[in-house]
Amino acid sequence: MNQSIEKGKKKLLHLRSISAGYNGKIVFKNINLEIFDRDFLGLVGPNGSGKTTLLKVILGLLPPLSGDIHYHFSGKEKKALHIGYLPQVSMFDKKFPIIVQDVVMSGLISETGLFRFFTKKQTRQVHQILHQMGIFQLRNQPIGELSGGQMQRVFLARALVSSPELLILDEPNTFVDKSFEKNLYEILRELNQSIAIIMVSHDLGMIASHVKSIACLSDTLYYHDSNEITQELLDNYKCPIDLITHGDIPHRVLKPHAGTHD
Repeated sequence: MNQSIEKGKKKLLHLRSISAGYNGKIVFKNINLEIFDRDFLGLVGPNGSGKTTLLKVILGLLPPLSGDIHYHFSGKEKKALHIGYLPQVSMFDKKFPIIVQDVVMSGLISETGLFRFFTKKQTRQVHQILHQMGIFQLRNQPIGELSGGQMQRVFLARALVSSPELLILDEPNTFVDKSFEKNLYEILRELNQSIAIIMVSHDLGMIASHVKSIACLSDTLYYHDSNEITQELLDNYKCPIDLITHGDIPHRVLKPHAGTHD
């Protein structure tokens, strides 16, 4: 659990003794985690440890098998939290007939309802975020015709267009083209001045460069209130990852781990 809290920061999310899985089979158990505003948490762990499953629990897409989850805003508990979500691009059906602008617009449905028209102000919001992501010129392009990097920009725009209180990113650098990668992390750094971010990644070097704290998921969750990664840390928290260094360039390799739920 997050024990080091900056003065003035407010709690957004509290997971208490959460266990989750599918068809009665447990993927992880007894997770405790607190997220505060302006946190930037890097979530790591081997394949099959349940990182995406944990994101689904936080998003309310998968009810936990046990434990409970609490959302907070301005010091008060609430039923839900306004969360922006960037899924893995591979999870999207490229054959779905929708253009870029409409994908981003769909991030505002919670404000308008499913069958109401979008306002001029909301259209300007969408155009502004499309410009920010460098894809305004693609606004009328069918989503299935985009490259992986372009699609990632579209879904990041969708996640941000409604100004969420918490942003969740699942492997955001998997399909990001190199021309946008630096810009992506600059955007995240700027966003983190006002909102909390949870980012899943297999790239420990990238995690250490950008996040403020790290949690390793392996059967349960091991929280570390720092972005510094050492092999001693990984061993102490029973995180099955090897940290191997050659010269000035660190190489990280995942150890074998059972499970196929990610």
